[in-house]
Amino acid sequence: MSNIFHLGNTDAKQQITDTFGSEAKFCYSQADIKAAHSYMVTDNMSPLDCLSVIRDRKITNVVQNSIQCLSDKLQFLKTIDYKFEDYFDPKLSLLSGDVVCVPFMLTEDRTEVIQKAFLQAYLDLDMTKYQYLFQVATELVMNAQIDAPKISKKTNVANSMLIVEKNMAKGLVSISTIDHYGSLDPYKMLENIYAANKNGFRDSMSKNSIGAGLGSALIYEHTDSLVMGVIPDVMTRVSAILPYGVSEKKINQIQKSIHIIKG
Repeated sequence: MSNIFHLGNTDAKQQITDTFGSEAKFCYSQADIKAAHSYMVTDNMSPLDCLSVIRDRKITNVVQNSIQCLSDKLQFLKTIDYKFEDYFDPKLSLLSGDVVCVPFMLTEDRTEVIQKAFLQAYLDLDMTKYQYLFQVATELVMNAQIDAPKISKKTNVANSMLIVEKNMAKGLVSISTIDHYGSLDPYKMLENIYAANKNGFRDSMSKNSIGAGLGSALIYEHTDSLVMGVIPDVMTRVSAILPYGVSEKKINQIQKSIHIIKG
């Protein structure tokens, strides 16, 4: 399968070729990007512009070098490109760390589920220092407990899963949820995030003016990479890859990446 790469403000052609080999095809005009299996590999693209290019072009990936390095992101995409179903395996390692999986029911207490997963993953539970980890995990679990079943017509589905993985050497932690509804529309989720960011995320938070988009925007606000995968009417996995144990300076220099995986 050929994969179309648009090179933005970056010189990453050799890295891409080393990872994807002859499957990598390059285009140099944004107008030539095709929706299916299209990647924009770039640098210095703002969080809002990342959302905008995916929304306008309906491409599947915007990839930037950041705390999660470009080579790791490309290797992940190569793995998923070979067999997209692997992304929905809760044991899949996103960061080459130890993967912790905690199942939860629709009615289960979110705080207890999150604390259990964080403890097993040996995450720092300092709410002052790492409040954003709790916030992101809470939003992801809420989506699986409330939003997914509300949209879907399925009943009596299997328990959802909270998945946490830490890699201190990389300065990253991943937080994922898997649900068995398969009701996520990734482009709609990104549209909600775009609306919240376009109107000023922090202003929207104070005014509560964007509604459902605020939770998704909060997740995006803190991520290095946001991965959204869906097999319609079967399963959804959303993963937030976040900075952990790194300086505020590095956090402020994050260049966001977005990946959409559809079955």
